[in-house]
Amino acid sequence: MALAALIVLVGASGALGYWSAQANVQAAAATARTGVIQSASPAGLVNTYSATAQRFAGSITLQNTGSRTASYAVALVATSATQATLPAAIGVAAAPVASAAACTATAPLSGAQTGAASSFTATGVLAAGASVILCLQTSMTASATSTYAGSSASLVLRGRLEYAPSDTWRVAGADIALTQSVAAAPPAPTMACRDNNGWGIDLRFTESATAGDIHYRLFLARESSPGARVPFTAASAPNPWWPVVQISPGSSSLQTYLAAPNGGKGNTWLFVERSATGASGPWTQVASGRFRTEDSAQGLRTWCGWK
Repeated sequence: MALAALIVLVGASGALGYWSAQANVQAAAATARTGVIQSASPAGLVNTYSATAQRFAGSITLQNTGSRTASYAVALVATSATQATLPAAIGVAAAPVASAAACTATAPLSGAQTGAASSFTATGVLAAGASVILCLQTSMTASATSTYAGSSASLVLRGRLEYAPSDTWRVAGADIALTQSVAAAPPAPTMACRDNNGWGIDLRFTESATAGDIHYRLFLARESSPGARVPFTAASAPNPWWPVVQISPGSSSLQTYLAAPNGGKGNTWLFVERSATGASGPWTQVASGRFRTEDSAQGLRTWCGWK
């Protein structure tokens, strides 16, 4: 009979029943046993995110060595961060798996519990003598790796069993310290900009690579949110022999950016990324530039720099 079922009160006038229930609890406690064995593979959760590495995984194993069924809780708790909001930008998904080997960054997790590393707990039930291998997958978006470049967060992984809602009936493994880092952004040269009297701008960058299957891709972003980037297609795509991005106020691609949820008029970033191995990447940022869009009596205009 479960411990909770033994705590039965028989009414306000049933003092004898109350003491009888207490005696049953004490008798059950005398024969019950608690215990937990915890092991983990934290190496998969001590990692560095980047534009080309956005998903990781690690596992924790809990064994109920007690004599009763217990509920388990595995918590991921942020203890410090160089940017306070970084833990909230790290997504977490957790679910039981058949083996630690089955816990990979891309493995589908059936019935996963999800949240953020700022405060996450996965729960379940574990029979006496049984074990559970919990796979924890962590991830960041590409824009978040840009926003938090060079930042890190310290977290702890905590596994606990609870046999009944009382401190006496809770047992926990030792905290496992984890570090989540974001790679620093590679240095990007400032692009030289030339105005065409508001009718368009040319942003030029220095390019030293001419070998390989060179591809470029472009992004625009607001001054205040460089991590929230919007893909941009220039009318004339840059190449190693013509490393120039031309932006016209009348282009459909600029209009698409202005209408995008993360776009708009005003001070704007331009980011240039390069792949030397084809259009599938990996990509490296090689240049950044600044310009602005303004309304005028003649319509929309583009100008170099910010104001």
